[in-house]
Order: sequence, then C-alpha cells, then structure tokens
Amino acid sequence: MIRLQDTMDLLASVIEASPLAIVGLDLDSRVTLWNNAAAQMFGWSRDEVLGSTPPVIPSADRDEHRRLLARAASGEAQTQIESRRRRRDGSVIDVAVSSAPIRDSDGQIRGILRIITDIGEQKRLRMELEARVRQQEAVAAFGQRALSLLDLSPLFDEAVTLVTSTLGLDRCAITELCWDEPAVVVRGSSGLAPVGSRLSRAVERTVAWRVAHLAQPLVVEDVRGDPQFDGTPLVDRFGAVSLLSVPIHGAERGFGNLLATNGHPRSFTSDEIVFAQSIANVLSMAIERARTEEALLGSEERLRQAQKMEAIGQLAGGIAHDFNNLLTVINGFCDLLVAQPNHPERVAYMEEVMKAGEQAASLTSQLLAFSRRQVLQPRVLDLNKVVDDMKTLLGRILGEDIEVTAKLDPHLGSVRADRSQIGQVILNLAANARDAMPTGGELVIETANVEIDASYTDRHEFPRFGHHVLLSISDTGTGMDLVLQDHLFEPFFTTKEPGKGTGLGLAMVYGIVKQSDGDIWVYSEPGVGTTFKIYLPLYEELGSTPPAAASGATRARRGETVLVVEDAPGVRALASTALVSQGYTVLEASRGSDAISLCARYVGLIDLVVTDLVMPGMSGLQLATELATLRPETKVLYMSGYSDEVAVRHGLVEPSVPYLQKPFTPTSLAQKVREVLDADVVG
Repeated sequence: MIRLQDTMDLLASVIEASPLAIVGLDLDSRVTLWNNAAAQMFGWSRDEVLGSTPPVIPSADRDEHRRLLARAASGEAQTQIESRRRRRDGSVIDVAVSSAPIRDSDGQIRGILRIITDIGEQKRLRMELEARVRQQEAVAAFGQRALSLLDLSPLFDEAVTLVTSTLGLDRCAITELCWDEPAVVVRGSSGLAPVGSRLSRAVERTVAWRVAHLAQPLVVEDVRGDPQFDGTPLVDRFGAVSLLSVPIHGAERGFGNLLATNGHPRSFTSDEIVFAQSIANVLSMAIERARTEEALLGSEERLRQAQKMEAIGQLAGGIAHDFNNLLTVINGFCDLLVAQPNHPERVAYMEEVMKAGEQAASLTSQLLAFSRRQVLQPRVLDLNKVVDDMKTLLGRILGEDIEVTAKLDPHLGSVRADRSQIGQVILNLAANARDAMPTGGELVIETANVEIDASYTDRHEFPRFGHHVLLSISDTGTGMDLVLQDHLFEPFFTTKEPGKGTGLGLAMVYGIVKQSDGDIWVYSEPGVGTTFKIYLPLYEELGSTPPAAASGATRARRGETVLVVEDAPGVRALASTALVSQGYTVLEASRGSDAISLCARYVGLIDLVVTDLVMPGMSGLQLATELATLRPETKVLYMSGYSDEVAVRHGLVEPSVPYLQKPFTPTSLAQKVREVLDADVVG
C-alpha cells in the first residue's frame, strides 16, 4: 500500500526535476512553491522568495497580471497565456503562463499553481519568419510592378520607400556612378542628399566605387568606430551612423548603389541584406530593359512619326471632305430660305438643314470617341442585359439572312461603362459583320468572366492583370488578312467603295473601349470569319445599380431661375430661348467674370448655372469654384463641344458631374436642366 507521504515526496521530486518553472502562490501573491527551474529562470533562490512577492512583473504589465490572478483565484484554469516577466538582473523575458487553482481537502481554493515557459527564442524565430515572408512578398510585388512600368522614376521612388519602410531605416538613396565625377544621387529620402547632388570623393571612394566594383554589399554597424571612414561626411552631412550599401548592376558596367542608412548604430541580419540585394537586382533588370528600349526607340521613332503624319493627313482630309458636304447642304438650304422666306417647301428645306446638322453632330461624336476625349457617363452595367435589349434592333440592322445567336454567361460580372457607347460599339461591330456577310451567315455574341494573367499578357501585351468581363462578337464572313488587320482601327481607313462608309466606325469602337479602360483584339482569317474580343475590367462593388433614369418632365415647375454662361452668342441665344419657352426665368452672361458680377448683384435665387466648360478668361470649372462660395445653393450644369484634355485626364470633370454634350437640341437641354434641378446633390 502506497503511503500518502510517499506520494507527496514523489510529487515534490517531479516538481523539482521539471525543466519548466513551477511556482505556487497563495491568495495574497506570496510564493509558496519555487522549483529549481524557476530559480534558474528568474535568478532568485527558493530561500530568497518563499513567503514573499518577488518583483517579477514589469510595471507596464501589472494591471493585466492582477486581472489574470483574480480569474485564477476564482477557479478558472488558464493555458499558455503570453506575458512578460522581469529577471533579477533587470532584463525582461517573454513567457507563456498556465495557471490552475490549488484546493484543500474541502475543495476550497487556497492558492494558485503556475507553470511558466520561456518563449523568447520561439517568439524571436517566429518574428524572423514573419519578417522574411513580408520581405519576400514585398520583393515579389516590386518585381511585378517593375514589369508594368516603363518609366524608371516612379520605380526608383518606390524602391527608396520600400527599403526604408520594410527595414525600418531612416533614409535610403539610389546613386548612379559617373566615370569622371563623383556618383550622383538620382533618388533619395529627404535629408540624405538632394536629387542631382554628388557624393563627396571620400564617400565615393569608401562606398560607391568600392561596392560597385567589388559587386559585394557593404555593411557597417557604426561608421564612427571604423578607421576607413575617418574624414568622410557620412555622420555630419548625411546623419549616417550605420549603413547598408548593395550594388545595382548594369550590362556593361555597374550602374550604381542602393544605399540605406540609419542615424544610430544598427546591425543588419542576413535576411535584410538579401532583401536589399533583391530590390537592387529588380532595379538592375528594369534599368537594363529601359536601356534596351531606349536603343530601339531611336529607330522606331522615325517610322512612327512618318506613320503619324500620314494618319493625320488622312484624318484632316476625311474631316474636310465630310464637313464640306454637310456645310454645302446647310448653307444652300439656308440661302433658299433667306431668298424665299414664304416658299411652300420651306418646311422641307428646314428638315434638310436639321438632317445635315444631325449628321455633323454624329461625325463629331465619332471623332471625339476616336480621340478618347469624349466625356462618357459610365454606369454599373450588366452586359447580358445590354445585349438582350439590342436583339430586336440588331435583327433589323442585319436582315433576315443573318442569324443572331447569343451565348451569355448567366453568372456574368458587372462592368462600369457608358451604356449608350457600349451599345454603339455593338452596333458598329454588327454593321461591320453584316458587310462581311453579303450572302448571309451567322453573328454570335458571347459574354464570359475571364482572368488575365501573365501567360496571356506575354502573348498580347495586355495592359493589366486581373478579372475582366469579355464581350465577343463573331461572324462567318469573308475575314481579313494580316495586312488589313494592321490598319483596321485607323481613322478613315475603309475597304468600302467611295460614299459607302466614313472609315470612322472601328476607330470609334477602339476609342470607346480604350476610354472605358478596356482593350480590344481582332482574330480573323480570309474565308473563315472574324471575331472581335472586348475586355472590360470587372466592377468589384457587387450590388451597385445604375442611378434611376431622369424624369421625362422638362418644363419649369416653379419658374426656376437659370443663368446661361456662354461666350458663343448663337449658342447662348439658343439655350436662353429654349429655356424661356419652357417657363424658366433666364439670365445671360458671355464670360465667367460677367457671371460672377451678375450673381453678386442679383437679389433673387439662382437655381442653376448652365456654363460652357471652356471659355476665355475663366473656365466653367473656375466659375463653379467661385459660385460655391458666393452662392452655395446654386447647382451647376457644364456643357461643351469637347472635353478639355486637361480636365478629362486630371479628373476635374468626373462622370458624376452634370454634363451636356454639344451640339444639343432644345429638348435635350431642357431634359438635362430638369434632371439636374431635380437631383439631390448640388453640382
């Protein structure tokens, strides 16, 4: 029979021999048990701590310790809770603590038993692994970024920021070696050295040339204690106490260095050195690619310039031809109306003038789409619905001898684009397919979700990776050879006989797709048929829906006041007359400064300002900015015959901003004015 004392002695021996620190506490936190492992971990012997409360808890952790102690005293067991403990020499270690209550024979809690494990090394290794993974991910992302950038400047900026932030350093610079002068700083953190400045000869000799020629990293924990850096301005001028410099290679010679510094002594781990070398290697590849492309550009630029001038001449000639025809119709019938105002055919004459004006507006719209300077009105679209809505219209355009088949992905993602312009793309491609199938055939429209990856971009030079929505339009027509495909999207290029086509249809398609951040590819073979594939970026915000359509009502509801600001007298007169006829009170100004003066004098409410976007002296955008202070309640509607390049490319005219494209009709103006006045958002 085993005696209780034997069991107690055995348990005491196990506790004393345990490699884990085992500590017993009473309910007042006084030590009741302190094994040999605890003495080794904390530095106090058993005799020194029994019956006392040793200061093992750092002051910053005492509140948390009290809460955990209270929970354990209430009977709650705790397992592997990470904490910190102070040793006798003052150092702080990371530990994992497991606790359990100590009960007497009556089941009452009399104390707390704790098992404590030193996890400092484990935590250090985990942090090193996490840092290594972060560094590898950063290098991979940076390498991917380098593949998509042709300009080295943003890549240099990104490298400087990436090294300082990832390694936690003060400053970083990229230097380029020169043969007859000290290395020049091409990029750098603020405070290290200005861009364009040159390193001193001493720094050049000890760092720049040394690293580049030896093709080895230079690591210095404290330059102040290293004799080779005596007399260099690293500390005084650059604040560099510790440094890491790695070479950036070139094909023929070293390009320069990636130089990172810190303002206090610092060691660098092997992982950190490898990270800096990896960033430098990516820069080396990018620099070499840029040099190669620069060499190719010289020979290609002359060819491109010749082709560009030929295309511009063809474009100008086509515009002059088409507009001369339209102006002949407009001017001719206007002459007849002036000479014979009461002629019985005057209504027919006016209809011809209107028809020619509409054709001119259509031609202008195509030119804007081709130039990618048209202000689109993008909405969240379901391309399947766009195709469904156009089936009837396509049937009328194509005729009975061409069968239309739609293969639509039922789980298609959304895109953000201008619905009317996407419809125009489909119509133009359908019309192109009809002309390629004079004896009939089949037109197939397909949609699908696709992901563009590196393997695809290698073959097609696609502008971006990621998820896209594909709209494919195929025909069984005559097809095209490669020579024809090379000129397909050029303006005024057409294979049709004179008078049968302007040659702007596919150029307009190309412009709309590009302006919608998409891409278009054509696949065709003579006698087989043609497929156009349009890729539009997937719109990620699921559940978004297009704004509700504007109300059909156009008349003033309470005699609202509208200020028309337009420097062209004819356009201003047309807009004012159209709005007066709808019951609005109309004010006029020929320029922005006049509009500001009028708004300052006018005592009544001005509900809306209709302003030309581009005017001499003050643009419509500047006028709106002034009005936001002078009359914050007034809404703004912009109008223009073209979108100013600066405004479009820099986002000053956003798709959500009210905008009316010229030329407009009195009806379209009235509808847009009513839409803006009824909107909740002030322009």
